[in-house]
Amino acid sequence: MSTLILEAKESIFEGYKGHYLTQDGYTRKRGCPTDFKIKVQGSNRWYRVYQYCISNSGIFFIKQKENPCNVICPYQLNYTLKRGQK
Repeated sequence: MSTLILEAKESIFEGYKGHYLTQDGYTRKRGCPTDFKIKVQGSNRWYRVYQYCISNSGIFFIKQKENPCNVICPYQLNYTLKRGQK
């Protein structure tokens, strides 16, 4: 079952993304923060979207108490961002 994104916004990550990468340039298991935040169904909180990437295959996810790796569909994220810009 996919997570329903209610709202999305761009929120620049101020930290150093190098801390989230391995020596080889791959993403560490905890994921790398992106410049996006989303609100999901059943919560009023904004969650930072993380990306985990190995080779040329990546996945977006958010970290929640009840689900530490809640996968996000990138097409739904892109659609929600475009809808919010109107």
